[in-house]
Amino acid sequence: MNTSPTILAPGATQADALIWGCGNVCDKRLHLLARYTPAAFVRKFIPGDGFILPAKAKNIYVGREENAGQVPKPVGRMGGCALERVYEGMSLREVTEYLFCRDMPQKSDLIFVFGGPEPARARKAAELFHEGFAPRILVTGGGMVPGGQTEASLLHQILVDAGVPQEAILCENRSINTRENLLFGKKVLEEKGLLSDLRNVILVSMPPHMRRAWLGFQNTFPNVHAVCCPSDGDIAADNWYQNHDGQHAVFRELEKIRSGLLKGEL
Repeated sequence: MNTSPTILAPGATQADALIWGCGNVCDKRLHLLARYTPAAFVRKFIPGDGFILPAKAKNIYVGREENAGQVPKPVGRMGGCALERVYEGMSLREVTEYLFCRDMPQKSDLIFVFGGPEPARARKAAELFHEGFAPRILVTGGGMVPGGQTEASLLHQILVDAGVPQEAILCENRSINTRENLLFGKKVLEEKGLLSDLRNVILVSMPPHMRRAWLGFQNTFPNVHAVCCPSDGDIAADNWYQNHDGQHAVFRELEKIRSGLLKGEL
């Protein structure tokens, strides 16, 4: 059974069984549509905005403004599953705007780099450092990368190669996930005597990870202001929905956000 939502790409002009599309829709028309759909989910479809169909939807209908008042006709079927997803009913635009956080960098006390094997993380941090946005960089990550070194050690070496002084780099080498990046990173800052004066931080990670990174940071550092400055990456706001890898990465992030919120970690 396929457990991934079906995607209508941006620019599509039809809606699924649970959406009445293309224009302003009154409640009466929405209720009419709901009478002829098996799932209790109704939503307007915005022209030009892609849409993620609810995974458990089975009958697909098309509803258009010019057919208002008519019974929508079934036009196809799709696989369903019992999984509940926080992103069911979100358009591609809404998912993108929610997940891919990007702020203008601002003068800060620290650049916080989340763990991962991608060199782009360190390159982005080095760029921000050389532009004078922060005097220190904290790299995190205890996961092992090829060559037998930790993620943080790899990122540290890339920063040094990019001209960042050794004394401006802090390392956290034990964490194996985002929550530990934050908790163990906070411990490093505390041990260095930097935590009490921390007011503003720049967060650096891969583009799809930025919302979860920001939520986790606010949970761990509630009195510190943070901005998101993602590195470059193959999966970006303008292309994630175009291939399986991008869709998988985004759905995985949304599931992790849901899980983190339920656990009180975000």
